[in-house]
Amino acid sequence: MRFLFVHQNMPGQYRELVQWLADKKEHEIVFITQSKKPPVFEGVKAIIYKPHHVADEKAYGLTRTWENTTGSGFGTAQAAKKLRNEGFTPDIIIGHVGGGN
Repeated sequence: MRFLFVHQNMPGQYRELVQWLADKKEHEIVFITQSKKPPVFEGVKAIIYKPHHVADEKAYGLTRTWENTTGSGFGTAQAAKKLRNEGFTPDIIIGHVGGGN
């Protein structure tokens, strides 16, 4: 199977699952993350993305949160679209909505 994991701080809560799947050596695994130096898992391709938008520090608190999460989510979508254009279509996507991903 082809797995796509999404977490802005790879591996997040998916460490054990990613390691278990990679150890099987039966799957293609890609992980989209904002981590500049993500951990290395043999058999896992890490794709580093940047948020599409980051809120100004002086923005109102709730607005800043919204801007940062939507900017992160759009950055994730752009990274996923690039993967698709390169021929990677996952069978399953694993992530959560925290942080806009």
